[in-house]
Amino acid sequence: MTFRNPLPVAVVLQPVDGGVLTVRRTIEPRSGWLALPGGYIDWGETWQEAGAREMWEEAGVHIDPSGLREFKVFSAGNATMMVVARATPLTASDLPPFVPNSEASERLILTAPQELAFPLHTEILADFFAGRL
Repeated sequence: MTFRNPLPVAVVLQPVDGGVLTVRRTIEPRSGWLALPGGYIDWGETWQEAGAREMWEEAGVHIDPSGLREFKVFSAGNATMMVVARATPLTASDLPPFVPNSEASERLILTAPQELAFPLHTEILADFFAGRL
């Protein structure tokens, strides 16, 4: 018998001064597009630890994993299970200068909904700005 297990992903919604932190991807899929920070949960990691790690790797921002609160779980058609977490709000002055890296070329704070790299990210962003999160 062969098992095909889902791929767990942690995605972070990081409020900053009423907006949302995003990164411009430099990797496929959707290189060049804005996305919420996130990625695969490594073996032995909690989803909170994975979310905090991805925020550091992609956005250059250290956050406390214990400050992440799960608010939505999605199952995508490609066997991916996505845990979306809302982080403790920050101010722009809390953010260190951004340094481009192998996963992101830019860090932006969006102040209105727009299309992001992935449909679920777009939905999350729209829900945030509509006050549903």
